[in-house]
Amino acid sequence: MFLNEKLVLPSHWSLSWKLTIWISFVTICSLLCCARECATEDAAVGVTYRNAVFFKVVRPHSLSYVFKALPARDFGAAFGNYPRPAYLIQAQPPTLCDTDSGDGSALTFDGSLVLVERGGCSFLSKTLIAQEHGAAGVLIYDHEVDNFSAFVDMVDDKSGRGEEVHIPSAFLLGIDGHHLSTALSSSSVQRIDLVIPLNITADPDLLYEHPPWSLY
Repeated sequence: MFLNEKLVLPSHWSLSWKLTIWISFVTICSLLCCARECATEDAAVGVTYRNAVFFKVVRPHSLSYVFKALPARDFGAAFGNYPRPAYLIQAQPPTLCDTDSGDGSALTFDGSLVLVERGGCSFLSKTLIAQEHGAAGVLIYDHEVDNFSAFVDMVDDKSGRGEEVHIPSAFLLGIDGHHLSTALSSSSVQRIDLVIPLNITADPDLLYEHPPWSLY
């Protein structure tokens, strides 16, 4: 049943009961994206399935979902083919606005993808620092943990360094980054294994593997 079909309710039902049924119908249809009849775009945030990058966590199994991120608009490279699985590690310091690892050790990312918290410096600065220390790519998550839907368009900071960035970066929702970062802060998880990018066009059923807290 789709929204462009007529929902017929028995005439003897009360107005309040009919209204309750109708509201429930609209809510369910919206959550199911109207059985895939809706456009492949998150209109509230301007992120389409064509300009997003998707990845799936392989390990830890507690986070074995498909995540969506928005690549930087005008700096860095596109997400290409990474080893399967690719490795995601937590930046130290989390915002990656300097190179102080916090424990006196040399900062090195050794070909991994790096999870970075938003804030403190520009998106481009974070990506450049990660690149200079061996990162293969950067996922920057919002510092607002309750951000379930608002993607940020990461743009060049106009510092004249945009052409120096040769690795990809993308923006993650705060709630997604929070779960990934929490896992990486566990003593039992040193890295997150993931597959990136996923070909959603070839296998749209992957969209049903999104995290339970996700709105898409």
